[in-house]
Amino acid sequence: MSATRKVMLATPTKSGETVVHYTLALAHSMKLAGQRGLDLDPQFIPHDNFIHHTRNRFLKMMLEVGCHDIVFADADNDWQPEWVFTLLNHPVDCVGGTYPRKQDQEHYEITPLTAQRCPKTGLLIVNGLGAGFLRLSRRAVQ
Repeated sequence: MSATRKVMLATPTKSGETVVHYTLALAHSMKLAGQRGLDLDPQFIPHDNFIHHTRNRFLKMMLEVGCHDIVFADADNDWQPEWVFTLLNHPVDCVGGTYPRKQDQEHYEITPLTAQRCPKTGLLIVNGLGAGFLRLSRRAVQ
């Protein structure tokens, strides 16, 4: 692998489209990545109705092209551009950010194990987390 940290930003999109908030977040994240000397490579796989297949295709692609990390970002989500780097800076192999489900009642894509935090990192320990904004290291994928 190269000395520059290479990160795939992977976006599955059933329709082949993204929303404007996603597009703006990606553009600003790309600008920040360039300023930090990070190779942030956005990849899209459109028109696959089975998101788990799409995510597996991204993982295979990530290993083949020699990325150090993969960040999944769903096409209908948005984020603060700095959040990509927050995920990348955590010293763990799997970390994600939660987001509200698209429903009337407020509910987040997370299944907490307990209200416990990891004593080393301060991260919340969970049983499950939506993959709409998730980072995996190469080690985790392998």
